[in-house]
Amino acid sequence: MLVGAHDEAVGFLGYANDTIEGLFIDPDYVRRGGGSTLVALAQQLSGAALRVDVNEANEDARRFYEVQGFVVAGRSPADAAGRPFPIVHMTRER
Repeated sequence: MLVGAHDEAVGFLGYANDTIEGLFIDPDYVRRGGGSTLVALAQQLSGAALRVDVNEANEDARRFYEVQGFVVAGRSPADAAGRPFPIVHMTRER
């Protein structure tokens, strides 16, 4: 969890098995370095390359992860539940 100046939660990271499962930042705190801080934490926890899946339609998220050093490693035409939401698989080397 990322905590703001007044001890309020402003972001959190879901992480498992060298994969970012979710990263959320309060909209009032976007572009203040919190997302980068959480990605750096995930990289410290990772024993290898760090992975993340991004909904293809979420261009802001994809751009964010590219700035963080992630590259596209593949694409799936559906999400994990089989719904027709294309997913971009991205990785970042250690």
